[in-house]
Amino acid sequence: MRYLVIPLLALLLLTGCDALQDMGSMFEKQGIVQKVIRDRYGWETGVGWNMQNGRLTRVTVSFSAADVAHEKVLTLEQVAREAVGQAFRSTPEVICVQVEIRPAG
Repeated sequence: MRYLVIPLLALLLLTGCDALQDMGSMFEKQGIVQKVIRDRYGWETGVGWNMQNGRLTRVTVSFSAADVAHEKVLTLEQVAREAVGQAFRSTPEVICVQVEIRPAG
């Protein structure tokens, strides 16, 4: 039994290291999406993502309503698609465009 525990523990630790590397690279890609949009359009954005079983399923790009109030949805879609395409090697199943409104307070 003891001989079985050590290899299983080692396997578990190695799997955890890959997960940390994947998360680190995802944060780097998030920054790339934000930088591309900020440099090209001057808009501050938020970027989130979902992964399932190591597959990129969804990337959400959030724009501030104050920045994009006069833009068409098609423009926001194209901006998000272009920035996500530059940052992520794999294409997500869905790219969500979100417009955030900050309440006055």
